Amino acid sequence: MAKSTLTLEQIPRQRLAHAVAELLVSRIREEGLTPGTQLPSERELMRQLHVGRSTVREALNGLALTGVVEIRHGQGVYVLSQGRPEPEALDAALGRGVTSELLEARLLVEVEMAGLAASRATPEDIRGIEAALADYERVRESGDSTVRAGARFHLRLFEAAHNDVLLGFVRRYTSHFIEHAERGTELERRSIAGDPEYVSHRNLLDAVRARDPELSRARMRLHLQQSHG
Repeated sequence: MAKSTLTLEQIPRQRLAHAVAELLVSRIREEGLTPGTQLPSERELMRQLHVGRSTVREALNGLALTGVVEIRHGQGVYVLSQGRPEPEALDAALGRGVTSELLEARLLVEVEMAGLAASRATPEDIRGIEAALADYERVRESGDSTVRAGARFHLRLFEAAHNDVLLGFVRRYTSHFIEHAERGTELERRSIAGDPEYVSHRNLLDAVRARDPELSRARMRLHLQQSHG
């Protein structure tokens, strides 16, 4: 595969993984790479395209879900087809790949942080979580997207865990999560009482207020599984 002259500045930052996936599809077609041809390693693609590992992986996972490539774990990535997926199909595939990896990370980290919050939250922390939930309610009732308000609720709850290392980890992937969640479908119009995310957040707050770590962990696990579909 010929070396790319594409630089990071030439790729729209908001859709970097999509742009990388499209570039790889173009390479496969233009260079006539036949099914079974192995693509460069993740490290080599990172070097050629000047992008991070997570972007390369997201792009390859999306192409695998649309049948363009096959990822053979421990062996590499191989061409399956020279076809060009429809943009909508590629977007959907990229979203599914991100959802899968995010859910793994969030179950490992956020469930435990919910338990820590129940054990360590101060009265000031509780008031902050309540304020974040009230802000979510105001945004929801206004008809605007609740993605950012929901993320703020989570971060405020996790601040109550009083573990800066774990909190820093969550903050690093939260912006990535927000970007992809905001590409989703238009907000369904319904009352706050009928919003399962709001109800789930309220239940989390109740568990933290009750100082019940096990209940907080269980409710966070259920919330994450439901929100990731």
